[in-house]
Amino acid sequence: MRIYSDNSNTPFDTFAAASACRDRLFEQTGLPHVVEEVDDGFVVSSATRDTPSVSDGSSYDRPAPDIVVRPALRAFWPTVLLIFGSLSVSYYAGWFADLANRYISALPIPLFVLPTCFEWGGLALAILSFVRLWSAMYSQTYTIHSEGIRSKLGIIARDTVDLRYPHIRSILLRQGLTGRLFNVGTLEFTSAGTDGVDLSMESISRPAAVQAEIQRRIDAY
Repeated sequence: MRIYSDNSNTPFDTFAAASACRDRLFEQTGLPHVVEEVDDGFVVSSATRDTPSVSDGSSYDRPAPDIVVRPALRAFWPTVLLIFGSLSVSYYAGWFADLANRYISALPIPLFVLPTCFEWGGLALAILSFVRLWSAMYSQTYTIHSEGIRSKLGIIARDTVDLRYPHIRSILLRQGLTGRLFNVGTLEFTSAGTDGVDLSMESISRPAAVQAEIQRRIDAY
């Protein structure tokens, strides 16, 4: 179950507001919840773990404030435009066929087949682009938990990388021009004793805020 801001369908604007809601829920119910980042902000979700046990018969141990991060939809804007463009070609197949017949004199296929080609070709391209978009967004999951950062890549076969806070040596934020415009970017983590990148969080929303939160946890660990 997901909990939004003020019992509406609007996510929390900041991680701090979502964390405050998570803490209130824990105080009221004693059940663990986690803050999850979505495309437009943050929401509070029921944690998929057992209910915390009672300590000394008086209070509950506070669960770790996990944050689940996935690639942002707006990071794949070229694919989204390709999907809408392909659907438009499929919907207006007759118009595109007439346009091709008017301005292209030597076509390798019969003219009466053109509308069908545009219709099914545009639909097939839209479906393939949607599958690629869905795979890119949901095959990557990054969890910021109490001990470090966990990266899970893949849908059927999954590769998991876990990097603990004491081992993180540096955090590099990479943002191109479109990344700065859409506020998306990639965080690269290196650990002590290695020269390459041990873990990367690719195409995530609000990368600077996520970087600041991870650095705060590293300092407090």
